[in-house]
Amino acid sequence: MQLKVLDSLPPQFLELSHDQLLEHLGGPTLIRLEGKKRNPLFISMLLHGNETTSFYAVKDFFRKTNYLKRDLILFIGNVEAAAQSLRHLDGQKDFNRIWDVSSQTGESDEEKMAKQVLDIVEAANPWASIDIHNNTGKNPLYGCVNHLEEDFLRLAGFFNRKVVYFNEPREVMSNAMAKFCPSVTLECGVSGDETVVRTVRKYIQKVLDHEKVSDLPDDSLMNHVYQTFGRIKFPRVLTIDFENEKESSNQMSLRPDIENMNFIPLNEGEPLGFVKDPSYFQVLDDQDNNITDEYFEIVDLEIRVKKTVIPSMFTKDTRVACSDSFGYLMKWVSLKN
Repeated sequence: MQLKVLDSLPPQFLELSHDQLLEHLGGPTLIRLEGKKRNPLFISMLLHGNETTSFYAVKDFFRKTNYLKRDLILFIGNVEAAAQSLRHLDGQKDFNRIWDVSSQTGESDEEKMAKQVLDIVEAANPWASIDIHNNTGKNPLYGCVNHLEEDFLRLAGFFNRKVVYFNEPREVMSNAMAKFCPSVTLECGVSGDETVVRTVRKYIQKVLDHEKVSDLPDDSLMNHVYQTFGRIKFPRVLTIDFENEKESSNQMSLRPDIENMNFIPLNEGEPLGFVKDPSYFQVLDDQDNNITDEYFEIVDLEIRVKKTVIPSMFTKDTRVACSDSFGYLMKWVSLKN
C-alpha cells in the first residue's frame, strides 16, 4: 500500500463518485493545497469506505470556493473499501484504528501508511484537524474530542452543541492529530443525506473564515458534554436479528427500534432484547475491564438496563457490531469549575 502525495486536486476530482476513486487514485492519497495563510487545516475523509459524507462535502466545498483562505491538507483514506461501499475489506485493518503509531509494530501496510501521513502533517505545523465520519446506526449530528481543552471544544461545538469526549479507542485519527493541533471528529449521521453534506461544507467554510480556532464564537462552548465510559462488545461470530423474540433461532434478538435509543437516557428496567448466552453481551470500560453487571442484567434471557445510561452508535449493522462494537455508553460531564 503506497501513499500517493499530490500538490493539486487530481484530474476530474469534482466529477468523481466515491466508488471511482480507486480507479483514479490507486490507493490512499494526501493532497497538499496552497492557500493565503500557512499552517494548514487538515481534513481526512473516507477512513471508512462506506462513510461518504466527507468526500461529497469536500467536493461541494471546492465547487463553491474561488480561493483558499488557508493551506489545506486533504487525506483520502480507504479508496479500496470505498469502491465496494464497505467500511473496510476483509483482511484490512480498520483505517480509523491505525493511528497510535507509537504503540504499533509498524509492520502492516496500513500502519506504515499512517506513519507517513502523520510525519508529513506534523512537519506542516497544522492549524486544526477535522476527521469526518458517518454512523452505521441512526444518531444525531455531533462532534467528538479527545481533550477537554477550549480550542477542541470550540471546534466541536461550532459543528453541533452535542459534543462527545472519549478516550477509547485511542488508535483513532483525531487522537493522533490532537498531539499537533486542536482536532475534532464530526459524526454526520448515516451516509447519503444531502442536507448533511451541505451542513458539513458550510462548517468547513465557516471554520476557515477565522484567523484562530480561539476566534470561533463563544456560543460554541457548552457547560457539559457527553463522555463515553464503556463500549458493548459482541463475539466476532454471532447470529443476530432485530425481532425482539425470546424464542428466536438466532443467538441474540434485539429490539427493532434499537437505533432509535441513541442519545436517549435509558432507565432502570429498560429492555434491549434477548440473548441465549449472557457472555455474548459484554460492556468493557476504557481499560478493557468487564463492567457489564454494573449496568445490565439478564433476566430469563432478557437484557435489561440496571443503571441509567445514555447510548450512542447502537447499530443494526451486524458486521460492524461484531467486528468493532455494537455501541457506546455515555454519561454527562460538567465543564464548570
